[in-house]
Amino acid sequence: MSAALSGCALKTNEKTPEEITSPSPSPSPSPSPSPAWVPTPGSLPDGTWHDPVVAPDASHVGAYGGLGYAPNGDLYLFYETGTHPNQNLQNVIRRSASSTWSAEYFVGSRLRTVQMYFEGNQPYFAAETGGNATVFTSTNYSNVAPQTVTWTSQQTFQAADGNPNGDGSYGNAFLAKSGSDFFLFHTYLYYSAVTGASLYGMNFVPQTTGLWPTGGVAGTPLDNNQLVSIFTYPRGATGAYDNGAGSLLAFSKVAFRSTDGGISFNQFMNSGITADNLTGVLATCKNSTDSSIGVANYYSGSLAIWGTQDFASNFFRIGTIGSVSPMRGSMACSKNYLVLAYTTGSGVERYIDYVKSVDGGSTWSTPATVVDATNAGVNPTYTIGSVALAASASGDLTLGYSVVSGTTHRGAYIKEFY
Repeated sequence: MSAALSGCALKTNEKTPEEITSPSPSPSPSPSPSPAWVPTPGSLPDGTWHDPVVAPDASHVGAYGGLGYAPNGDLYLFYETGTHPNQNLQNVIRRSASSTWSAEYFVGSRLRTVQMYFEGNQPYFAAETGGNATVFTSTNYSNVAPQTVTWTSQQTFQAADGNPNGDGSYGNAFLAKSGSDFFLFHTYLYYSAVTGASLYGMNFVPQTTGLWPTGGVAGTPLDNNQLVSIFTYPRGATGAYDNGAGSLLAFSKVAFRSTDGGISFNQFMNSGITADNLTGVLATCKNSTDSSIGVANYYSGSLAIWGTQDFASNFFRIGTIGSVSPMRGSMACSKNYLVLAYTTGSGVERYIDYVKSVDGGSTWSTPATVVDATNAGVNPTYTIGSVALAASASGDLTLGYSVVSGTTHRGAYIKEFY
């Protein structure tokens, strides 16, 4: 699950906290935003995180999936069933005017970490599995439930080095669009025959006149000079966005920009480890209200919040969050609020914390724990397998995550903020 995701409420004998009270804004000072960053103040009302009143059946849910809101407010949820190597990716939909979930739809085998993209209300998504990244779409989508949904694979691309000693790639893949052409940005694993190390980077695969190239190709590496170890975070692709007018942004550990419709990409803000350098991108989001892009950048035990509103030239540091060491995270932006969720826990991902900003990222609330995978110590070996946030255009907010016990996936779940 950004994210890059991420199921239903945990239905076991060990209780997961159902509500965490939203924290008050932190009084600690933050740097004033650049005059060129002019967010419209918004609001995320004080509330609590809840398990959904009606949730998909958790008894067979595995892990690793995705969630996303369509422009009309429909919520799409993806999750695995079965066990490796025989797992299947399934999908359920909750329509915007409904409190119930659709029937379960089979998507495909051995797929994980779904990232959605909508062309109007038509859904697309990029999914990955060990060694491949695949693009899907549905041509019989509908905002009327129940409705049979058929997911069609458009093309599959190589996401792992072909060296037999290398590992499979397990990371995010994202879609963006310029004109009539889609672009796939996906995590790619490089194997070093010299050192024996496995390193993560980001590749991109472009369409030509609306058509994908032949499947199986690896694409073009964007960050061959910024590869990171499979044991290092952040890593792999963390977001990709378009402005509909030829400019694209793509993020992995660093950031890349194209102003010519994806013909060429330039790396920017790519040196140093301070708050003034964009070198450890943890999570990103696009605000449907004003199309601004938010970025959480990890550096030296803190997070710097960056933003851009023009895609082409200006990128500003607009706030900071101190004393955090996240291993992975996800960010949501809607109606001029920003929410960031990230994993914590002494070198092992045991908890999910969240913070929010209602002033465009200048100040942030005090971090609060929304998910405790250890169930307050009852199951101390439980960890977080994935985490993702999704926000609707109307401001609804959903957190998706999965819980792992050793090599056993206990499920993919969601919590909703209201």
